[in-house]
Amino acid sequence: LLSSVSNHNDDKPQLRSFLLEGEFFLGAALATALTKLSLRYHQVCPDAQARNKLTAQSMLILASIMHLGKSALPKKPISDDDVDWLSLCIRVLNDRSPILQSIFTRACRQSLQDMIGTIDLTKL
Repeated sequence: LLSSVSNHNDDKPQLRSFLLEGEFFLGAALATALTKLSLRYHQVCPDAQARNKLTAQSMLILASIMHLGKSALPKKPISDDDVDWLSLCIRVLNDRSPILQSIFTRACRQSLQDMIGTIDLTKL
């Protein structure tokens, strides 16, 4: 006879499960994505209230990830590097300086394109 074993992690969203396991690199990657999304939304959306709402929600998510990482709930605590990155992303969303916006929206993309171009040249 086969018995089924219930796994309590099945009812949790995947991201929450990873964060509770101590995989805060995903939180840092999410911070980057939310920051870039919010900065680009500020460039294309004319509605100031909608822009501010997205920015506030993004900042709340990032602060919550940081708070979770510092609590006793995850199996492994958040690293100082991940805390620094989450803090930086929150600061960028809060300040919205043109230099930081340019770095997140243009310079990062250009660096990735340059890196991919270099990798393609080495394969030839």
